[in-house]
Amino acid sequence: MIPATTACGNGWSLQLPANEFVAWGRLLRHSTDFLKNNLEEEMKKVLFALMLVTPALVLAEKPPPNPADYTVAIHVQSSRLVVNCSDSTNGNSVCGWAQHLTVLINGKKYSLASGFTTEDLLRVGDYKARILKEETKHTYEYLRTYEFLFADGTTRNYYVAEETE
Repeated sequence: MIPATTACGNGWSLQLPANEFVAWGRLLRHSTDFLKNNLEEEMKKVLFALMLVTPALVLAEKPPPNPADYTVAIHVQSSRLVVNCSDSTNGNSVCGWAQHLTVLINGKKYSLASGFTTEDLLRVGDYKARILKEETKHTYEYLRTYEFLFADGTTRNYYVAEETE
């Protein structure tokens, strides 16, 4: 038999007789085919399971908000829409409407802003809200987000953009 030499990835070389070299090649090829076929079968099973579960996740309803959790009384004095644009990574701007509210909370005047929203204007009046997020990294500054609860049970988030006296 004529020895066949093949280089291994770590700098070593392997010398095998030609028929063993061919046998190892076939074994390697069959092993690779076996792994590829099994991987494909497993991926099909995972994909099938995801397809079964996805509708249940999509249709699963979030429980309605509990009105008792919304204890902050907010009086909206004015409401306006502004164009809000942000830069994306490829240089194109993405623009949409944002709501800016002038409100009274516990006798203090604030400006609240929403993220992108519809072109609908929030009516002035009294609303219930809760503090959704509050961070105080330093005693002289804070970040606060309110979640408004509307009469139809929907909610919308507004963050404090201005505080005045």
